[in-house]
Amino acid sequence: MKAMVLKLQSFLVVVPVMALAVIVFSGGAAAAKKRTLTLEEALNTAFDNHPNVQASEYALEAARANVNVTRGGFLPSLDFVAGYSRGTGNLVPTPGAAGFGTAANTAAGTTTLIRSTRTYNFFDFGLVLVQPIWDFGRTLGAYDASKAASKAAQSDLRTTRLDTWFAVVTAYYGVLAAQEMYGVAQRTRDQTRIFANRAKEMYEVGARPRIDVVRTETDAQAAEAAFVSARENLKLASSALLATMGAANRFEFDVVRPKGPALTRKPPPWMTRSPRHWTAVPKGPP
Repeated sequence: MKAMVLKLQSFLVVVPVMALAVIVFSGGAAAAKKRTLTLEEALNTAFDNHPNVQASEYALEAARANVNVTRGGFLPSLDFVAGYSRGTGNLVPTPGAAGFGTAANTAAGTTTLIRSTRTYNFFDFGLVLVQPIWDFGRTLGAYDASKAASKAAQSDLRTTRLDTWFAVVTAYYGVLAAQEMYGVAQRTRDQTRIFANRAKEMYEVGARPRIDVVRTETDAQAAEAAFVSARENLKLASSALLATMGAANRFEFDVVRPKGPALTRKPPPWMTRSPRHWTAVPKGPP
């Protein structure tokens, strides 16, 4: 019986240790998933995945395709026509005409139609060439309207990219600011906790009055509340950045201060290239 009690006690001691090890390991694995997100990566993700950018790109492709469609109105069209029928060779009489399938009765001065029940195969083949010459400006007007719509779609895409760039940069710097405030709040919380513990120890040995303990504890609680608020603000800012990027899945990340070239008043060359080839990362407004 004594041996069974010792085994049970040793088992109860091992189980909490194993649980603690599992918690520490899972916490380390979660921390390992957190990665650093640069501004360039955030912009590339937004330009590739944001629904507004994709919708503008598809609208531009449709507008360009419509230009080719309306341009086809100026081109000639060639149609091949084929037909088949089967019928008799009987002539359909026409007033004032006589032909195949008739026999003249010269004596009576009349014409008699010869009817036959024999059928034949009839085939018809033909080519129809149509070249538009002038339709009172209808085709030309449609072509000009499609070109104007294509230019408008291109401008809309550029505006959407600029709006997305502004939103991502703003959200990125919002996360950076929230991250800095979180670090400040964490350091302030740790310092106030140290001061509160020191004041309590000095009060216990009679070196400080009770009011100092109350004041430091109050400061420590206020710092703890500010730390919790900063942590929640960082989560909100991170969620806003992920939503602006159009990220499909949420992931943990840290941001860093950009080191790219500053945005000048002259449009940078990356504005006129495809988003997948953008290399310069704007640092801020002019």
